[in-house]
Amino acid sequence: MIKSFKPIANLLFVFGMIMLSSGIVNIYRINKFRSHALPVEGKVSRIETNGPYNEPFHHYADRYGRTRSSGPEDAAYTYSYAPIVTYYPADGNEHTLILGKSYFSTYFIGDKVNLYYDKNDPGSAQLADWDAFLPAMGYIGLGLLLMSFKFIRLQIRKNKQLS
Repeated sequence: MIKSFKPIANLLFVFGMIMLSSGIVNIYRINKFRSHALPVEGKVSRIETNGPYNEPFHHYADRYGRTRSSGPEDAAYTYSYAPIVTYYPADGNEHTLILGKSYFSTYFIGDKVNLYYDKNDPGSAQLADWDAFLPAMGYIGLGLLLMSFKFIRLQIRKNKQLS
């Protein structure tokens, strides 16, 4: 059983290294951007919605050929929301930032949002919140978890040699 675990542990270790490296690179890029960026306050000016339903009710056939209807009660599961933030950096021009699509929106029109913008390219901005680091931290955590299987395998091998 231990020998069959070796190639899997090695493969997980490699994927773990890739995930860990990706997380570290993402954190580096965020910090590099913020090192020369300036803070600005933006405001959610609108929220774009995208989805398959352009009518209040939509009739379709399911995979068994039965006719189904969906309406406004299905909207939370079929639409994606993308808050659009308008901000005015030091150059005085209006710029917009799309915060990203989601199946739910945590922002409302009129909400104030803290941003960082590139002083050399005011159209380039990112959220100033700590959650900008969440994807990178997820990559690092998953990478460490995957790499741990290699160390578990080595510990099992060491214990087997001692007994």
